[in-house]
Amino acid sequence: MINRIVSHYKIISKLGEGGMGEVYLAEDFKLERKVAIKFLPSHLTKDNELRERFEREAQAAAALNHPNIITIYEIGEFEGQIYIAMEYIEGQTLGQIIEIAPLAIEQATEFTIAIADALSVAHRKGIFHRDVKPDNIMVASEASAQVSRHIKLLDFGLVKFKRFSKLTVTGSAVGTLAYMSPEQATGKQVDQRSDVFSLGAVFYEMLAGLPPFVGEYDAAVLYHLVNEEPVSLSQQRAEVPDELERIVSKALAKDPDQRYQNMGELLVALADYQYKPQTLAEKAGPGKKSIAVLPFEDISPGSQNEYLADGMSEELIMALSQNRQLRVIARTSVMQYKERAKDVRDIGRELGVSHILEGSVRRYEDNLRVTAQLINTVDGSHLWGDKFDGILKDIFAFQEKVASQVAAALRVELGEEISPAAKMKTRPQTKAYEYHLQGKLLLDTPTLENLDRSEMMLNRALQMDPQYAAAYGSLASCYLWNVDTGVRPDPEYLSKAEKTAQKALNIENDQPDALYTLANLTMKNGKVSEAFDGFSKVLDSNPNHGHARLWRAILLYYSSFFEEALDEADRLLATDPFWPMAHWLHSTIRLHQGMFDYAVAEYEQVVSELPSKLVWLALAYRYADKMDKAWRAARKVKQLDPDGILWQMAFAFLEGAEGKGKKILKYIDEQVKGYSWNFVITVYWVASCYALAGNKDEAFKWLEQGIAIGNRNYRWFEFDPNLEPIRNDTRYAEILGKAHREAEKLKTNFDKIK
Repeated sequence: MINRIVSHYKIISKLGEGGMGEVYLAEDFKLERKVAIKFLPSHLTKDNELRERFEREAQAAAALNHPNIITIYEIGEFEGQIYIAMEYIEGQTLGQIIEIAPLAIEQATEFTIAIADALSVAHRKGIFHRDVKPDNIMVASEASAQVSRHIKLLDFGLVKFKRFSKLTVTGSAVGTLAYMSPEQATGKQVDQRSDVFSLGAVFYEMLAGLPPFVGEYDAAVLYHLVNEEPVSLSQQRAEVPDELERIVSKALAKDPDQRYQNMGELLVALADYQYKPQTLAEKAGPGKKSIAVLPFEDISPGSQNEYLADGMSEELIMALSQNRQLRVIARTSVMQYKERAKDVRDIGRELGVSHILEGSVRRYEDNLRVTAQLINTVDGSHLWGDKFDGILKDIFAFQEKVASQVAAALRVELGEEISPAAKMKTRPQTKAYEYHLQGKLLLDTPTLENLDRSEMMLNRALQMDPQYAAAYGSLASCYLWNVDTGVRPDPEYLSKAEKTAQKALNIENDQPDALYTLANLTMKNGKVSEAFDGFSKVLDSNPNHGHARLWRAILLYYSSFFEEALDEADRLLATDPFWPMAHWLHSTIRLHQGMFDYAVAEYEQVVSELPSKLVWLALAYRYADKMDKAWRAARKVKQLDPDGILWQMAFAFLEGAEGKGKKILKYIDEQVKGYSWNFVITVYWVASCYALAGNKDEAFKWLEQGIAIGNRNYRWFEFDPNLEPIRNDTRYAEILGKAHREAEKLKTNFDKIK
């Protein structure tokens, strides 16, 4: 067979053989790409009824569109044998990888999510795999894959026909015994829950290094499969989290009614697990090097100094965050514990941290008393405590003292190097500091009223201390928020933001809020690499700057570096586990990976805290073929913001998916186009709507604009069903190539990720 020509394929080498025939590597000389060709047993061709059934099944499988399902290019016949030409993946099977060693817990979970999402797509089309096993999952090598975690599920539509193969062992049950569900192994009717069981068995093996049901002979395996529970994962591998063990155990329930009833339920459970701060902490590194600074309590007479207590917490978070050996929880996640009486051990478990710093502030006129104590969250023991009595202008010295002594206490307990906290570069005038704190804290809730009050407070601070770099940085942020929230979408505010940020940097060249403002403005001008570098500088100055890390991750996924973006999202969630925007980011990357069902599972949690992101849930429902839910979500978007453009975009997408073509252009009015032209995601949405409407010229015009301002997401362009109407146009390949080339430019910036 080597060197023979089959249709427009030249056979290069043999890759392997199995129960469903032989597999060869071939060159597609028409499209200049490598393919894998599987030649099926000749008896499938001789039986006409069987052949027709096989072709129907294979055609249905070929129609499946998911990034983790192998792509079938063609079904043909050569010298009496049916062949399937499919995507070639250079790498190893998952089975070959597990033979060497069990997978890391995080990697095993990621693989399970990817395969579960792929199977969910198949199940919606009425296709059950019936032979999910490690040898039917390919893991691409880093050299050939776009990403190191690129995996593909093989052999959809083939397993039904194994019973007709001469190489079948049992001759009755369809599948591979060690991974079959009990109902499948005993020849009963199966549905999607059988695939749930098989995936649970694969997940178990990835974690334990061996299948859940083993035996020297098939009869022994079958007995264990039907009658006995597997050895618990915690016995096989002590570090497997309890919740992950429960998920695997439920997937492996003998009774189908006791399992997850579909892949969607399994994905929800995995999303819940991945979102837990304890899980995020494990991803970030050893949990012992972690601390949360709880909101300091204001115990002043009349409680008039809440801002001072909050400011103390924030300054300590900033100081401790400079220490690269510590994982410090961001202020947005610890603020939920304000004025809540809760045991620090419970807080430690919820945040996934080993230490808590708490304290109080009491002020009377200019006299100040501050207390602070460091607590071990494992046993509740107090490791260090101190109090400060003095006057307000000495508060900066106390903040530095607390940060330094906390680092010293951790050094003693952990027995390893923890760098001392950095000292403040300049100390502002006391009254200016108070105005700055009040103005900055108002930006936590950037309503029109709060933005105006914040601007007033920050200007007062600068009147009292014209060399106060942090106040200039906060004022620049205030101007930026006016535009980013849509409260005042006036370019003049962007100009003010830039000038004010420059003033801050003239005084202090690494002031983080000023650096962030300039990076954000650079991004708005479509300078992706420069903006990426800018956000990296912010994180060098303040590693806990959530918005800088958020936008750096967004720039990565806009350039199709999904896995790197997910790593950034994980870093963000590790330090800010309760920030809804961080969870939205994670969900949105999943969506653009084409993992629609998993994205739905995450978005459903996000929108309860962040209703402004409901449009993303509507889009995820649409991509997951859940149109009734998509319409309910879209109508809710309109109800929440009837004057906005997001409901119009959602309605256009959904009607386009229903085949209403040019009718959807009524939603792309001048308001939408005017708002979208310089806004990265909506410019792409407008392009997609024009594609759905069949207006190719406008679609390509808007895609070009999207690339110009930073959307180079070529992997999503290839996958997005909304672009299907323009894929046969020669300009599509040109657009795809241009987006790819522009995206690749960001690779040189990867060393900035820390």
